[in-house]
Amino acid sequence: MVVSAQDPVKLAPQNYKVLFENGQMRVIEYRLKPGEKEPMHSHPYGVFVYFLSDAKIRTTFPDGKTSEDSKRTGDMVWRDPVTHAGENIGDAEAHALLIEPKSSSQQSGRKDVSNSKPSARDRLIGTWRLVSAEQLRPDGSFQPFPEFGAHPLGYLMYDSTGHMCVTLANPNPPHWADPAKPTDAERVLTHRGMNAYCGTYEVREKEGQVIHRPELAEWPHYIGSDQARDFRFEGDRLILSAEETRPGGERRRYQITWERVTK
Repeated sequence: MVVSAQDPVKLAPQNYKVLFENGQMRVIEYRLKPGEKEPMHSHPYGVFVYFLSDAKIRTTFPDGKTSEDSKRTGDMVWRDPVTHAGENIGDAEAHALLIEPKSSSQQSGRKDVSNSKPSARDRLIGTWRLVSAEQLRPDGSFQPFPEFGAHPLGYLMYDSTGHMCVTLANPNPPHWADPAKPTDAERVLTHRGMNAYCGTYEVREKEGQVIHRPELAEWPHYIGSDQARDFRFEGDRLILSAEETRPGGERRRYQITWERVTK
């Protein structure tokens, strides 16, 4: 095996200890003390994690974005190829076993590991919490949607029956002077800071797209339409992107990042 420059075993031997290794994989014991931070590192072919203790970890990605995740003893998770760094923000030592494949396609008996991975549809199923909603600027950088603010709230849900719902909202909506009798102006401001729809979905794995088909929607022109979203997974995150015309004729390219809800 050619060791990556971002190999966690080399970068943080106090946290990663190889228990077993052969030509196909390596088994690693992982420990991270409360308050301890590990360096940025990579799992180039993904990694299976089995938690031997409860853990609360803040993960930082190369773009500076972070997520927080809590696990229970016995929890198991597969992470796709990812580069990240962890910080133990819990009160006890995090302890886990990691199994890292050494290539993207390996033989295990007569079964190809690459063929045993869950489908994109299987991986979409569940509840996702909004991390960021950003639009692309002309210079190639991203900026938060102005209507939702810098720290928007939202949830995205896919179920096994082929139905989905999504909501995005500004966490600081305007308050109505009289909740029983909101003015037209107050209603408009509230409408601008929220978007939601529900319906069915279809996954086109080869194209890397998920098609949302709203049956009810905040924006009426969504109802009965096909809303195509490019998707990709980065670790425990789902990133959807598209280009669309908003009410009023504005055309924009955007990217929305979600993280899986585990509890």
